[in-house]
Amino acid sequence: MTAGRENVTPGFATLEAACGWRFQPGRLRHEVQMQVRNLGDRRYREHLTEGLSGQEIPAPGRSAGVTWSTRF
Repeated sequence: MTAGRENVTPGFATLEAACGWRFQPGRLRHEVQMQVRNLGDRRYREHLTEGLSGQEIPAPGRSAGVTWSTRF
């Protein structure tokens, strides 16, 4: 489909870490999760990223997040 015009995508690996805590006071069930993605802040690009060949948008660098969910 690309007639040989597609750029070679080098291999990559990223390191992610997450931890969470569940607690249930009464009838509500809560979960808090913290995560960090791409700990090494490595620059890479996904093979199927949108964009012109050779000008694809790089993947995001290091990011962190916290989520809180509740069930009742």
